[in-house]
Amino acid sequence: MNIKVLSLVMMAWCSSCLAGELYQWRDEQGRLHYSDKPPLNKKVQKVEVKEVQTMNWKSSPELEKLPRQKAAKGKSQRTKKKVRCDRLKKKTDYYERKSRQNLDSDYYRKKKREYRWQKQKSC
Repeated sequence: MNIKVLSLVMMAWCSSCLAGELYQWRDEQGRLHYSDKPPLNKKVQKVEVKEVQTMNWKSSPELEKLPRQKAAKGKSQRTKKKVRCDRLKKKTDYYERKSRQNLDSDYYRKKKREYRWQKQKSC
């Protein structure tokens, strides 16, 4: 369902709770419209809106509070960084070897520079 149509229905529904009446009609392009006031010179259909269900939050049961867990003191961050640095080192070594083997190819040199720069930046 289109978001615009849904929002119009919800607005019309909310306004109908206050107004008590809701009208529905289609325009020349076939679009469906809702309003609490009927338009002039249009064939409208009255929509019945059921009563709104409400809940008293004060009488509802309280949610169980979960104990807080202590955060790890940077251990996981260090291991992630170490894994990333190891991966970048392997990639850099791989592309360095490939660039020596294929002297005519610029691709391996560019990749080697890229991974070397990433390694310098993050390790």
